[in-house]
Amino acid sequence: MTTVIQEALRVAQDLDVAVFPVGADKRPIIKGWRAKASSNPNEIEAMFSLHGAAGVAIPCGPHNDIICFDLDFGHTDDEDRKARLMAWAEAFMADAEGKVEVRRTRSGGMHILAAWPDHQPPRRIMPKLDVIIDGFYFVYWMGDGYSHVSGELTTWFPTEKHLEVVERDTLGTGAALMSAEDAHAAMWSDGDSGQRHDALLRLTYDWAAEHTDMSLPQLCETFAVWFSDIYGDRIDAARLAQLTEWRYDRRSGEAEGELGRAMRGAHDRAPISDALLAAAGEKLRAKTAPTINEVVERKVVADEFTDIDLTDLLREELRDVDWIVDDLLPAGNLVSVSGQSGAGKTRFNAMLMAALSTGNTDKVGLPKASRPVRSLYIANEERTEDVKRRLKAAAKLNGLDGEMLITVRGKEHGRFALIGSDGALIEAAVDRLVSVIKDRGIEVVMIDPIVTIGIEEENAAAQVDVAMAALQAVAARTGACVLFVHHSPKGDRNAPEDQLRGDSGAWRGSGVFYSSLDIGLTLMPWLPDECHEKGNGPANRRRWRSMVRNHKAPKYVVLDSAKERENEGLGSVMYEIVGQEVRVGGRRIGAMRPVQEADARATATMLLTSVAEIDDVVAQAWAAALLDHPDWCSEGEHRVTLKEVAQHLDDAAPVGWPERQDRGVKLRSDRGLGKHLTEVLAGPLIVGRTMVSLQETPTGFGVMVRAVS
Repeated sequence: MTTVIQEALRVAQDLDVAVFPVGADKRPIIKGWRAKASSNPNEIEAMFSLHGAAGVAIPCGPHNDIICFDLDFGHTDDEDRKARLMAWAEAFMADAEGKVEVRRTRSGGMHILAAWPDHQPPRRIMPKLDVIIDGFYFVYWMGDGYSHVSGELTTWFPTEKHLEVVERDTLGTGAALMSAEDAHAAMWSDGDSGQRHDALLRLTYDWAAEHTDMSLPQLCETFAVWFSDIYGDRIDAARLAQLTEWRYDRRSGEAEGELGRAMRGAHDRAPISDALLAAAGEKLRAKTAPTINEVVERKVVADEFTDIDLTDLLREELRDVDWIVDDLLPAGNLVSVSGQSGAGKTRFNAMLMAALSTGNTDKVGLPKASRPVRSLYIANEERTEDVKRRLKAAAKLNGLDGEMLITVRGKEHGRFALIGSDGALIEAAVDRLVSVIKDRGIEVVMIDPIVTIGIEEENAAAQVDVAMAALQAVAARTGACVLFVHHSPKGDRNAPEDQLRGDSGAWRGSGVFYSSLDIGLTLMPWLPDECHEKGNGPANRRRWRSMVRNHKAPKYVVLDSAKERENEGLGSVMYEIVGQEVRVGGRRIGAMRPVQEADARATATMLLTSVAEIDDVVAQAWAAALLDHPDWCSEGEHRVTLKEVAQHLDDAAPVGWPERQDRGVKLRSDRGLGKHLTEVLAGPLIVGRTMVSLQETPTGFGVMVRAVS
């Protein structure tokens, strides 16, 4: 049976395109898929090894030289539409003379693949026939339902003749929107998912045109509430969650999710569409849909809604938030810690539980707990024995002697799931968890990691919403603080490891994870200031990584607030991960202790300065070894290949060369050796009357040796 990795490698090679993975719901499982799509075998294997990878997707556009015509036969019961689609497809393929590839999709539709045309096509060319253009993608292969029909992808590209079939173009932008009346009818009927997506596009244009004073996040937020009130009882919960999903990236200024992308397009064009769509809102409101008040009245349940009298409220003494640990753990709330793999999230949990048991959380750099607290740890990826070792190491390292019991459920009992394989809530499991919490007086519940409770696809908003609702219900029914651990997305390999510190983007997958939280915290590797500065920052970053990896520098991590319950949040707390014995003479295991950032900075500066001085010695030694070759030291210039350099340095074994070889650095490959010579020979070196310099040419690296006066 072909695996998704094998298929991805085959598609990338056979079609000469970049690919990226999608989940079973056809959605990307990685953020930044446009930039990360690749044809490199190593990068493909890494991407498609991620949990949830089920299909191979291809970005469209001139950079990938591919365009996809998507015929959605399976999304409409209108026989007239189907006939028009097939007539267009037959005429198109006749013109192409077999020079395009035709594939069957899972829904019963067709993908027709051709080379990128010489001009920008419209996005939609008729109802249910999409042109998937630059910035969008299509699924090429999945384990079920996708198959080759005919033809092969060639350099043939469609002309304007094949694209000039737009039926309606309300805005003059190439986007054929349905009318406001049709949009309402599609939502208020049992329309198929494709029709409702088209209707969503129309409704967001109207909404943006009527609320031009709102920012993009405000447009998404208010529209989602209005949309749910008007149409929510006509759409199943999973599809409603997909239609109203949005999240906003403050750094890029872009909205994601189905609603986010629709509103982003509407928001960008709101000024030019305002005049054209002035009457659309009135037409929509003139329909017979129930008002928001009518919908609310229909859904009212006794005691579910609270009436507040402002005059009485001003006289009322309100209770403060019941903080178990100030700015960190509020009782009855939902908290999450997110971070990279290996950042120490499990060690942090062990340290926090040990500190909560005594009430002395101030000993681990946090605000002091209001009381000793009993905690429950659902460790779906750790055995109880391993958790006990981590707890003991944290307690010994930080001088903690607990007063309250700690309850652990390890993976040896099987995964503790709250969501079934069908995506539905396991109510019996929720009831059991609530019972355990109440019976044992547990005040803090930790789940590590969150996806193991039954979230099969963390990018699926509907699945995540069920999980978050379950945890919120547990918190509400018990008054406990529920904390879950999650992973941050893998960033650009060239970017600093701490780029998502305190950022809402640190929660991988659906935006529902973050939006459901009362408090969000990130746990990320800490980098010295020298690793961020311009110029030599990347070089220092490589040095620091190498020193930490080889235990020549401390490993620091930092806890930051990304979302606060109130007040100013926790701020930043730094920790050092060190080895701690759990029995005399036993093997050390990792544990965390708080450190001052000023001390960490001083240590890092001293170590990086030492490395720079050592590199100067290494550089001189390597240069001297190069100049010791009798054929390279004669008069004139001599270009020496890296293969010759590597062989000579193997024989000469100057200071630093054997050590780098022992670390497994690929110094015999041109790129590997060139990279390391770039670090060591940062500039021309003069030894005696001879100068050595590294040069990079279109054909690779080389070393230039020449006499100087």
